[in-house]
Amino acid sequence: MNELSKRVFLLNIVLSQVIIYGVGLLLISTILDDIKLYHLFKFGFNTEALVVIIIGSGLLVLLQIIFHKLFPNEKLFDELNVIIMEKFGLKELFIIFLSGSIAEEFLFRGIIQSELGIWIASIFFVIIHFRYYKKLVILLEVFLMSIILGFTYAITSLLWVAIICHFIVNYSTALLIKKGYIKITEETKSAI
Repeated sequence: MNELSKRVFLLNIVLSQVIIYGVGLLLISTILDDIKLYHLFKFGFNTEALVVIIIGSGLLVLLQIIFHKLFPNEKLFDELNVIIMEKFGLKELFIIFLSGSIAEEFLFRGIIQSELGIWIASIFFVIIHFRYYKKLVILLEVFLMSIILGFTYAITSLLWVAIICHFIVNYSTALLIKKGYIKITEETKSAI
């Protein structure tokens, strides 16, 4: 898989986000009323939002650190994660993670959680990360992260708060990897 080009990976990332937006728009047209739709795109800033961003992002990053202390790297990475970290620089990852955070939070927090609650949205969040099915530790981590993201949205009713928290944890992890604090060794790559 490593021989696939950067362009192919980027195309796959964009395609997956288009699919997420498509599902979201389909659900909006069928299940969300005008009032909920208004709340989906509401942008407000207050002290509560700032506190939730700080605490939510802090908890998400702490969760990442705890998992990296408790489990070996081969349980926390899949081949695709490793390749993405190797093929893309921090500027590209910034855009990839920001657009991914917007797409996923739009669907899972803004639409699914608004209708079905945090727990069901988190189950669907795990399901969409199907590439991790052989990596139960990653699935547990994804589920717990989704719960935290769900609470950031439930507390503030501001989708952008969950988007920022999601982006911060993804980009922080990339920074830790790129700067060598989290190591992806040849041993890790061969064990994946």
